[in-house]
Amino acid sequence: MKAILKTKTCIFVLIALNIISVEQVRPQDVSQPLQHDVSVTLKLLQVYVTDKQGKAVKDLGKEDFEIWGDGKIQKITEFEAHALTLGVRGAETEAPGLPSAPAVNRKYFFFFDFAFNEAAGILASKKAALDFLDTRIRPGDEIGILSYDVYKGLVLNEYLTMDYSKIRDVIQGIGAKKYLGRAADIESDYLKSLGEVTSALDKEDRGLERAMKNLKDQEKRIYESQSADFTNAIVAFSKAVRYISGNKSIILFSSGIAKYVMYGSEKFISEKFLRPYTTGEYGNANLRSAYIDMCKSLAASNCSIYSINTSTSGSKRFIERDLAGDASLKQLAQETGGKYFDNIKGYEKINEEIQNITGSYYVLGYPITEKWDGEHHTIKVKVKRKGCEVHGQTGYFNQKPFTEYSEDEKVLHLIDLALSEKPHLQEAVDFPVNVMPYAEGEKTDLAVLAEIPVGKLAKVGGGIIEFVTIVFNDKNDIALLQRKELSRWPASSMQAFAKSLISLLPGRYECRVVLRNMTTGQGARGSSQITIPEKFKAGIRSPVYPLLLKARKEVIFLGEEEGQKETPLTDLYPFDIKKYIPVIGKLSRMDAKIRAVVPVSVEEGWKGDLVFSAFLINPAPEEKEELPILGLNHEKTQSGGHVFSLDIEIGSLGSGDYSMLIYVDVPEPGVRLTAHAAFSFE
Repeated sequence: MKAILKTKTCIFVLIALNIISVEQVRPQDVSQPLQHDVSVTLKLLQVYVTDKQGKAVKDLGKEDFEIWGDGKIQKITEFEAHALTLGVRGAETEAPGLPSAPAVNRKYFFFFDFAFNEAAGILASKKAALDFLDTRIRPGDEIGILSYDVYKGLVLNEYLTMDYSKIRDVIQGIGAKKYLGRAADIESDYLKSLGEVTSALDKEDRGLERAMKNLKDQEKRIYESQSADFTNAIVAFSKAVRYISGNKSIILFSSGIAKYVMYGSEKFISEKFLRPYTTGEYGNANLRSAYIDMCKSLAASNCSIYSINTSTSGSKRFIERDLAGDASLKQLAQETGGKYFDNIKGYEKINEEIQNITGSYYVLGYPITEKWDGEHHTIKVKVKRKGCEVHGQTGYFNQKPFTEYSEDEKVLHLIDLALSEKPHLQEAVDFPVNVMPYAEGEKTDLAVLAEIPVGKLAKVGGGIIEFVTIVFNDKNDIALLQRKELSRWPASSMQAFAKSLISLLPGRYECRVVLRNMTTGQGARGSSQITIPEKFKAGIRSPVYPLLLKARKEVIFLGEEEGQKETPLTDLYPFDIKKYIPVIGKLSRMDAKIRAVVPVSVEEGWKGDLVFSAFLINPAPEEKEELPILGLNHEKTQSGGHVFSLDIEIGSLGSGDYSMLIYVDVPEPGVRLTAHAAFSFE
C-alpha cells in the first residue's frame, strides 16, 4: 500500500502508488477549547528480562519487580508473564474501579535501510527477514515494514498486521538496485578510490591524506546531510508511534552511518609510519547530538532496536575502519534497550537470539492519572533478583489533543484507522458501505456510498469531518486514495449518507472509508468489496450491482447540500429523494417492497425490449426463489444511457444474509446480463 505525505522531516508511504498526495488539513476555528476529563487509567509496561549471558529470565513473579514513575515507587496492580513454552500466567486482581488490562502482544517492524547499505546487504536482509517470518513469528504477533532511502525518505511499506502473507509479499518485492541512493554511491566510490590510493602508501608518507581528499568536501557535506535526514525521519516516526501500546521491536538491517562522520577518524597504523588523521578527526558534533536525541526519542516511545550489521565488505584493512558503521548501530541498540549483531551472515542464530529475548516478556500495570497535556513522564523498572537486566521503555507521553498532532502523527492515526484489524489508537465504530458502478468507459465510474449511523457516531460528529476513501486492488496495494471534508453534521434523529466518486479499471477491489473528526480525532470506518468486469462484447453491458432503495424517512446526503459542487447521487441513479433512500446492508421487517435501480449502457446492435427477472438467494439452506416485479420504469440519461427501476416484492423474510439476482435478457443479440445485490434482514 502506498500513500505519500511529504513533510519537513520524513515521508510516510502506504505501499502501491508512486504519487498520491493527502491534502493538508487546514486549521479550524474552534470557539470552545476541547475539554478532556482527568481520569484514572492503567499504564501497561511490556518489559524483557535477561541474565548476564543475555538469556531470557522466565520465572519472575510480581513481587520481583519495582516500578518507579517520575521518581516515585508505584503500586503494581496488573501482572502477566508471557513465554513461548510456558504460555500466559494468570493476571493478578486489578485495583477497584480500574479498567481491565487489554491484551499486549508482540509488535515487530522490519526496517530496511537502503541509504546506508549495499546491494549484497539488502539481499541478505531479505533472507534474514523471511527466515524470521517463517520460523520466529507466532500467532497474535503483529508485523510492520519500514524502509528508508535518500529519495523517498522514511517509508511505511506495511502497517502492523497479522496478515503474514501480505508481509511476505512486501519483503519478496523489495529490490536492491532501485532503492540504493547517493549515500551508498558515495561510499562505493570512496572504497574504489581507497583501493587505488592504498597501493601508494608504501611510497609516500602523505598517501593517507590524499586518500581522504578523494572524498570531496561537497560529497562529505551531502553524506552528512543525508545522515541528518535519516536521524530526523526516525525521530518523526518515533513520535508518531508513541501512543501505540506495548513494546515495538524494530529489527534494523543496515550497515550504519560511517564512523568518520559521526565520531571522527581513528589513527592509521602502518609498518612505516604512525600519524593521526587531520581531516574530520573529531566528527560532526551536531550530528552526534541529533543521533543521541533520536535514540532517546525511540526509547521514550517504547521502541527497542535490534540492529543487524549488513556490511559484507571486507574489514581486514585497518584503513577501512573510518567507513564502518558498527559504532552507530551499537549505540542505537544500546540506548533503546535492544541489541547489536555484528554479521548478518549468521542471521539464523541472530533471529533465534531476538526470539529468545522477545519471546518471553512481562506485562506490568499500575494506575496513573490521565491528562491530555502531552507531557513526558519517566519510568524505571527494577528487578530485585541479582544478575537480571531489564529492557523496556524509560518513559511515556500523555495523550494530547488531536489539533496538536503533527502531520506525521495525523497520517499514522489515519493509517491505524484504515488498516488495523483492531486500531491501536482508539476504538473505532464500523459503518456500512456499498460500491455501485454508474457508468462505463475505459474505466468504470463508481459511487462509494456510506450510510452514517449518526446516533452511534456521536463522538465523531461536530465541526469538520474528514471523509477518506482508500481503494485496494487484489494484491492489497492502494489503487486510489481520495479525501474531502464534510462541513455539516446532521441531528441524531436523522439518517445520513455520504459518498465519493471514483474511477477504476476492471479487477477486484476493496474500498475502505474513514470518517474522522478533525478537531477531536475520533473516527469510524467501513469497507466493501467489488469486482469490475471487462466490457461486454455484445453491444450492451450493465454494472454488476444495482442500487437498492427502500421507503424514505428523514435523510440527508452530506456534501450534496445546496451550493455544493458535488454531483448528487440522484444524477447518477435517478430516484425520487422524497420517497426513497439507499439500502446499504440491512433491511427491516417493514421493508416488504424495495426498488432496484439498474443502469444499462446501450451501444449499436441492440434490438427489441429488455426482459427483467429477479430472484432471491437464501444461503442457508441455499434456495433460489423468483420474486414478483410489481412495476418497471425506464429513464434515459443525458449521457445517452438508460436506467431501469424495478419495484420488487420480497415479502417477510427471516433474519439472515441474502442475495438478489436481477437478470436482464436482451432478445438481440441474445445476451443475458446479471446484476447482483447483497443485504441482510433483521
